[in-house]
Amino acid sequence: MIRRWVERLWAAWRACAAAAALFLAIFALALLASGTLPPGRLADAARALAGKGPAPAPAPGPPAEADWKRLGEAQRRAEAVLRGRRAEIDRLDDAVSARLVGLRAERGRLEEARRAAQEAEARLRARMEDLSAAEEDAEMRANLPILSRMDGASILELVKGWEDARVARYLRAMRPSKSAEVLEAMRLDPRHQDRAARVMEELKRPPGKGGG
Repeated sequence: MIRRWVERLWAAWRACAAAAALFLAIFALALLASGTLPPGRLADAARALAGKGPAPAPAPGPPAEADWKRLGEAQRRAEAVLRGRRAEIDRLDDAVSARLVGLRAERGRLEEARRAAQEAEARLRARMEDLSAAEEDAEMRANLPILSRMDGASILELVKGWEDARVARYLRAMRPSKSAEVLEAMRLDPRHQDRAARVMEELKRPPGKGGG
């Protein structure tokens, strides 16, 4: 009895397996007809169901003409990009070079303007010094007759606030006897003894040096 039951069960299992195989075959044919399942995938599935590994990949053949065309197009695009980048770099280099030339020219103009300003300043300073000297000469010519009639002590009291160089200028313009009288008054006055030495040093310098 058990044997008959096992036989019946085996027969039922075989019928189910046959029905499933038929269903899978019909389903696979439908997928193939619609193009959803490539034939190679179906063969791989059949090998997997049979317990075999996937089919070995075919050996790569030589590149097809389409592959060569795609490779050539990619190379041409890369070369075009490189040419564009090179042209952009050349434009930037030209712009930088032009800017450097402009900066050098501007620096030259500024340097020339600086030199001109320095020369103008020097001329103006010399002119002011000449005017100042002329004014001092005119003042000295006006004062000398008055100072010549004063004694050394009075002259010393009058010039006590003057600079040493100015005192030396007046002493040079005075008569030697009057100049010696003023220097003697300086040496005898304790308040002006140091100044007498400084004025003597001014007198030793050539006129025009140190304000003398």
